[in-house]
Amino acid sequence: MPISRPCLDCGALTSKTRCAQCRSARNKVTHGDTYYRTNEWKRLSREARALHGTDCTLCGSNHRVQAHHVVHRTEGGSDTLDNLVMLCASCHRRTHADESLDAIVKSIRGN
Repeated sequence: MPISRPCLDCGALTSKTRCAQCRSARNKVTHGDTYYRTNEWKRLSREARALHGTDCTLCGSNHRVQAHHVVHRTEGGSDTLDNLVMLCASCHRRTHADESLDAIVKSIRGN
């Protein structure tokens, strides 16, 4: 059973640092659709691909592979190469939706 702790923003009990509602709201405020279209993110994503390869860390697919923050930006994760893994679009989407899969990604990278 996940450990419950108060959300950093609203105080509701959650297994993460922020509840789902606050994570979603913070996500829109911190980067919305704009951050991932910046030259900074494009450069960092290219560097992550060069360092970590072009295959999905979870399933090994090389189709539509993209950089993923191991510790999410909404949880205080940094925009650094050691906080990125490569995931195919399908695994990326599932990782954001499934806390247990997110935990697997974190354990792979040692976070």
